[in-house]
Formats: sequence, C-alpha cells, structure tokens
Amino acid sequence: MEEKLQEILPKVTETFMRFGIKSVTMDDIARNLRISKKTLYQFVSDKNDLVSKCIRHEHSEDKCRIKEILDRNLNAIDEMFAIMEMVSEQLKQVHPSIFYDLEKYYPEAWNEFHSFKNEFVYDIIRNNIEKGKAEGHYRTDVNAVVIARMYVNRMDDLWNPDVFPPSEFKFHDLYLEVMRYHIRGIASQAGIDYLVQKVKKQIQA
Repeated sequence: MEEKLQEILPKVTETFMRFGIKSVTMDDIARNLRISKKTLYQFVSDKNDLVSKCIRHEHSEDKCRIKEILDRNLNAIDEMFAIMEMVSEQLKQVHPSIFYDLEKYYPEAWNEFHSFKNEFVYDIIRNNIEKGKAEGHYRTDVNAVVIARMYVNRMDDLWNPDVFPPSEFKFHDLYLEVMRYHIRGIASQAGIDYLVQKVKKQIQA
C-alpha cells in the first residue's frame, strides 16, 4: 500500500502544480491516475490528506536534491546559485494560484510548507552563510541567524501574486534578483567580485 502511494504522489503533485489545487477534484485525480475514486480513497482519507501527503513527499524529494548539491562541496556563492537553479526549475510551471490555495483552503499542508521553510530552508541558509564567512566570500560580521530568518521570510513575496503578478514577472528572474540582492548584502569585496563575474557569465550564456 505504501509503495503504491509513493508511486502516485509525484503524479498528483504534478497535476496540482499545473492546474492549481482548489480547481482539481478527486474525480480529476482518479481519472488522471486511471484508477477509481474508491481505490484512491484507500490511500488517503480526503483531499486535505492527499494535499498534505503531496507536500510532505515533495519536501522529502527537495531534501534529497539539496543534499546532492551540498555534497558537491561548492563554494558558498555557487552553492546558493545551484539551489536557486534547482528551485527555479521545479517552480517554472507552477500554477499561480497554488500558494494561495494552500494558505486559504489547506491549512495543514500550508503549515507543513511553512515548517519546511522555517526549519530546513532556514538551516540551509544559515549554514551557507557560515560557510561563506569561513571562505572569505561573506563578511565576518554578518549575523547568520538574523539574515537567514530575513531570507526565508522574504521568499513569501516571490509567489505573492499581489506583489509580483505572474503575467508580468518570471519566477526565475525574480529569484535571481533576490539572490543577487541577498549575496551583495552579506558579501565581502572578494565575494562581490566573484558574484559580478558569475552573473556576467550567466547573462552571456
């Protein structure tokens, strides 16, 4: 049973990402999975349960992807850009309503999302800052705890359609600007010089 659930969760998550969560019914999901709704309810109690399981599964996958990046032993700036590229690739096809749907209609899943951001993502950013300070890419006087908390809370604005309407802004471009803003704010002169050259190469690529 658990094996089958892990098999269907990525497919359901992809459907939610493409069409939003609220607009997709359990009938739609069963049809896309080519199973009966009765079979679907053998795995989950209701749609709220399904959404929460999808969120937890996606977070587990994200942790694996980020671990692979960390295992590459990149410098702190390259590490942040690699994470940015990973996140941008995942979210480039996300339906604009998905975060609104989570917050308004699926509080349990929304809390899962915020816990992941405020705990796991926070730790990644804080550790990256300490790494960059040790390397000389970031200023030694940077308060890693304060900056990491600022970073994770700033991310909410990126997928707020009232702040950045999807029709006007591409997520990758927004994320790049936030990344440059973040790194410039904490970088040493050596880090700024490295960042300028890195961004220049990306633009030329």
